[in-house]
Amino acid sequence: MGAVIARTASGHREGRQALNRPHSDRPSARPRCQKISRDDLELPAANEREPGFTARVLMPRVRDTLREIDIPELTLAGDGAAPPPVIALPSCEFRPDVALLYRRARVVGFEVKFLRTSGRQYSLAAAIGQAVIYRSQVFEAVGIILIDLASVLGEAEAIHSMVDNLQLLCHISYKSGVKLVNSQRYGKRLSTPKLSYRRVPRGQEPRARAPASGE
Repeated sequence: MGAVIARTASGHREGRQALNRPHSDRPSARPRCQKISRDDLELPAANEREPGFTARVLMPRVRDTLREIDIPELTLAGDGAAPPPVIALPSCEFRPDVALLYRRARVVGFEVKFLRTSGRQYSLAAAIGQAVIYRSQVFEAVGIILIDLASVLGEAEAIHSMVDNLQLLCHISYKSGVKLVNSQRYGKRLSTPKLSYRRVPRGQEPRARAPASGE
């Protein structure tokens, strides 16, 4: 997640200056951003839901990083911070749990979801679906932050592979003892082949093969 802050902020002129210029009065921004993604996190409290966890655990870390990066007019919004931009439909509204805004431009939007034993597929589908909605509303980068409280062997790698193909950012922390650890610290992310498509002119479509005798 911290690397995302560095990457998206560096897309702006002030961001590039803040991230690349050495400073004597504060530590380098890039290592500080990357440290967010490596650090262990506290477990959710009993009966704590995503908004409370985001405000209590995630937002302070992002806020500290933004303070050290010190990019003017790059602001934090979401749970435990200023209200994020609203994506409104006639029947409902969507708000990213963590959002970065630059001069009110929508830079980054993250959806935070717990993955438990029950309802696991619905939480994952909701996280991905809401991230896609944020992307449709001119966020420069969108992604999901998954807190896996019932880890399934090999699933973190499979999720990373899936969301990579959807061009979504992804950070997964899973329960290990009494803390949450970064899934990317263990194992290697799956590398999946990129599919390419080409248009076939009308009339040149491949014909179905006639079945051989005995098939």
